[in-house]
Amino acid sequence: MSHTLDIKTGGKSLNEAEKVLIMIHGRGGSAEDILSLAQHLNVEDYALLAPQATNGSWYPLSFIAPVEQNEPWLSSAIETVGKTVKTALD
Repeated sequence: MSHTLDIKTGGKSLNEAEKVLIMIHGRGGSAEDILSLAQHLNVEDYALLAPQATNGSWYPLSFIAPVEQNEPWLSSAIETVGKTVKTALD
């Protein structure tokens, strides 16, 4: 299984912003949830990017589980975050 690249945005557009903040939600959360925290941060001049994990979780088991037990979801999650960084840099 793998994550679908689904990046939610907030703040300024990537073309307008000089800074980018990538926000990663936790288990059971959503990109929209994490983006809502921006109202409590000093990020008015930022482009905000928040990738959405499939089914609200980046990997199926606890973060303390052996890595191989969270595969292939964990590698897919890392790839999704990497693609989000690439989006910010492009």
